[in-house]
Formats: sequence, C-alpha cells, structure tokens
Amino acid sequence: MALQRLDNQSARRLFLDRHALLEQPAGPAKGADLLALIQRLGFVQLDSINTVARAHDVILYSRRPGYRAKHLKQLYERDRGLFEHWTHDAAMIPMAFYPHW
Repeated sequence: MALQRLDNQSARRLFLDRHALLEQPAGPAKGADLLALIQRLGFVQLDSINTVARAHDVILYSRRPGYRAKHLKQLYERDRGLFEHWTHDAAMIPMAFYPHW
C-alpha cells in the first residue's frame, strides 16, 4: 500500500477544520453545544496563567464569542459532561472519552 500524501494547502485546511478555526466564530456556547465543540476538539487544555484570560477560556471564546467561563464550570460541575485529567497537561475531556482512560 502506497503512503498517501497531502499537499500543504490541504494539510493546512484539514488542521484548521479539525480545530474549528475555518468557520466564523459564532454559535451557541453553553450546555450541549459547548460540549459538542469540546468533543470536536478532543479536549481543552487547562491553564492557570491569566495574563489576558485563562488559555482554555480564550480557546473556547475564539470559537464561540458567546462563551463565558461559567459555561465550562457548569458543564463540568453541574452537567458532569467533562472530567479533568492529564493529557500532556491538565485538561477538560468529554465524559464520552472516559472509558479510554
């Protein structure tokens, strides 16, 4: 079987699409909609450094401008749609992925 290759433009588009950066930043930003975004991303890395805002809040806000930090907290604490674990750093991971941990 021959190794398949992607040209640079296709690889760039695939990367941007996978990270939800091809579409315009818009859409619902809480509850099931926020969970769907995080599932698409795979996880959101937690970061306690707060120069402008915490990194995970910037990541989610850049894709859904209606996002607020309380939405992630509700999804984690109240809805239990996420769990915190270590990927390469601390991260919020969708519960659907829990069996893999």
